Amino acid sequence: MGYEVTALERSPLVHALLADGVRRALADASFTAALGGRLEVVLADARSWLVDLRDPPDAIYLDPMYPLPMRRRSALSKKTPRLLRSLVGDDEDSVQLIAIARGVVRRRVVVKRPLHADALNPDVDRSLSGKMVRYDVYLSTRVAR
Repeated sequence: MGYEVTALERSPLVHALLADGVRRALADASFTAALGGRLEVVLADARSWLVDLRDPPDAIYLDPMYPLPMRRRSALSKKTPRLLRSLVGDDEDSVQLIAIARGVVRRRVVVKRPLHADALNPDVDRSLSGKMVRYDVYLSTRVAR
């Protein structure tokens, strides 16, 4: 669709995996043509990176680490998500991040959540639910500068 995308990742390990995946994908000519050089992968903490922006984005998509599911121990999540959580930990600053994002974004912030989880902020403007996940949409609180 022609959008420019900046993907931020604060974990050096996850960033390295993501950057390697993008590098490998760019070896495919159809992917390179479709992407058109519009994806940038940045190692950064979004809380400080967003505050330093001169030109705010139209939209921000947040995909924080899911909270632990409310299940019995016998129903463990799949191995890959458990391994990832053990490597990078929980996103304990998600509430702070969404407040910063709403203050800088032009239009909206979308947060991916599991169906069972509470919203990160109680003033969700709208939610879109699927079979496994929910997308909470928060409109900008940005004051014109």
